Amino acid sequence: MRFIAIAILVLLLQPALASSAEVSVEHAMSAYSSGSLNKAIAELEEFVRLHPADKKGLYYLGYAYYKKGNMEKAREAFKSAYLIDPDYSPALPEKVVIPPVEPEKPTATPQEPKSPEQSPAQPKQAEKH
Repeated sequence: MRFIAIAILVLLLQPALASSAEVSVEHAMSAYSSGSLNKAIAELEEFVRLHPADKKGLYYLGYAYYKKGNMEKAREAFKSAYLIDPDYSPALPEKVVIPPVEPEKPTATPQEPKSPEQSPAQPKQAEKH
């Protein structure tokens, strides 16, 4: 009897285990790249449901929602990814830290003194004959 209960449990869990193994950010982004935004969003939602602390999955879910035009859900996903790691960017390896860039200070360029030809027109003196 115990064997039958375990066998039934394994059979019931098998589809869930198979689907979680197939769901990956890379697979979802493949769908995204091929133009299947709805499929990408569905796969990313499932991935994030299974891995709620995965910043990469959350970030790409936000981006997919953004491309779909759902700004509210995009904002939620981006915020969740940011709360996990404020410095995360999928374009960079996770260990790279970019130092802040100081804004350039404007430098005054010295101006050349104007030559007489460049100075504003001055009244010409009448020539004496």
